[in-house]
Amino acid sequence: MRGSILLVISVLMVYGYCVSFKFLTWDDNFNIYANPPLLAGAVRYFWTSFYYNLYIPLAYTVWCLLAFGTQRPDPLPYHLVNLLLHALNTVEVFLILKLLLERSGKRPTELGREQVRYDTAAWIGAFLFAIHPVQVETVAWASGLRDLLSASFGLGATSICLKYSPKILSRNCLAAVLLIFGILAKPSIGPLPIAWLMWDILLFQREWKTSLQRFLITLLPALPFVQLSRLAQSSELFTHWVAPWYLRPIIALDTLGFYLIKLFLPLHLAVDYGRSAEWVITQFSFIPTILLVLIVVGGAYFFRKRIGWIPITGFLFSIILLIPVSGILPFAFQANSTVADHYLYIPLLGISLAFSYLLLKVPLKATLTLGITGCLLFFFVLRTELRLPTWENEKTFYTQWVRDNPESHMGYSGLAAVAFMAGDLESSERLYRETLKLVPYDPVAVANIGEIYVRRQQYARALEEVTPYLKDPEFQKWNRTRDHHMSFVYRAAGFGYQGVGLVEEAYKYFCQSIRLSTYSASLMAHAGGVAAQVAAEGKSCHAVPDFVVHK
Repeated sequence: MRGSILLVISVLMVYGYCVSFKFLTWDDNFNIYANPPLLAGAVRYFWTSFYYNLYIPLAYTVWCLLAFGTQRPDPLPYHLVNLLLHALNTVEVFLILKLLLERSGKRPTELGREQVRYDTAAWIGAFLFAIHPVQVETVAWASGLRDLLSASFGLGATSICLKYSPKILSRNCLAAVLLIFGILAKPSIGPLPIAWLMWDILLFQREWKTSLQRFLITLLPALPFVQLSRLAQSSELFTHWVAPWYLRPIIALDTLGFYLIKLFLPLHLAVDYGRSAEWVITQFSFIPTILLVLIVVGGAYFFRKRIGWIPITGFLFSIILLIPVSGILPFAFQANSTVADHYLYIPLLGISLAFSYLLLKVPLKATLTLGITGCLLFFFVLRTELRLPTWENEKTFYTQWVRDNPESHMGYSGLAAVAFMAGDLESSERLYRETLKLVPYDPVAVANIGEIYVRRQQYARALEEVTPYLKDPEFQKWNRTRDHHMSFVYRAAGFGYQGVGLVEEAYKYFCQSIRLSTYSASLMAHAGGVAAQVAAEGKSCHAVPDFVVHK
């Protein structure tokens, strides 16, 4: 109990000031503060529909509850819930590590000095999980609740499976329910039953038949929900290069090697590492990372008798939980990068397990071991504290993004949006044009350059900027699945045509914008006004469809 309280206090001390952070346009906009169904309290919508190619209804339900009764959500409760969930998850990790370290076979059944030693190792492993710099992205980002909530249910289910025999059906069913809840928050915890089966057989040496039964009891009910998530991000929706099946193992190994580097040397962390699947293959960047993976695997095999199964299963756990985002399966963010810090949230449990156990095996004096460990943990805390301010607000976030990855078009686009909101249209236009240099068919940059000239009341110039793209087949092909972003391009054209007096043409573009994204009630109202203006000129005009939250 005392160890759990100390961990909670540590989390609050390290991450506490995150509660003052603002929302970001990096997913927080369409997830939370600019999410019309959420602001309308339409919880049912998220359980019956895909939203932005995602099916995570439990996460949206929590966000709906936090936004209840307001049209302008306050970021404080969202960051506070993230902080509390991370503290809860850290305690769960501590309890799981204690259970797993018992399987080393060296912990006595009676209380004594050895038990204190094992509990201390488990506590240090949980502390590592809590304060490692790669956790900053998940905890400090309001949209990181998806990972945190999913992990809470997944870790709860893991505790049950480790503590109770596979023969107890009621516990297996409870673990299955918790797993489903976790998948409904974020589906990447789907492979957890594989990890449970591994621990049952390799560490707990339970009968393989009953372990397999639990594996099936927990996995099979979860598969339909995993499939729903796969349908939401069907590869048919991707416009980026999707690696053929025979190259995906190379991408997956590169991903593992990259994460190994960031876990043991967390320097130069970034939101967008720019390691798209296409970049990894064409630039041959996988050679050093795969070589690192082979060295680690070879070392683990060579020293397997000395280190035992516990740290090996820790690394295997991390690999299993990374499968959905390793590159074996295509996913949307691969267009920008195959790796992201928040993908490591729950896989870090496996690394913490290996670290805890190796602390017990290092043949050094206790004071020296604790001294080296303390220095390492202090280094991680320092890196975490230096990383946290990046997430404070839009300006700090996108400024650091461009510093971390000057080749990222999303970083420049974000900085341009910050300048636009501040009224600095000249800087905004310059940054959006930098975005188009990196990605010539970026619809957000095209739309906002048009909006800048609309803001300047240079409507003819706005049309000159936007309409050539809308008439370009390659631009349409590149953005065929980006309906929401394309809606802004049509909206900018609509404002341009309205400004030069072609209201009938403006109405057509407004309607196309609404068809592509039905979430803008204000645009519908504006289009209705344009329709009335067209009708007043004696021309025919179809009515704008009503805004419907439930599709």
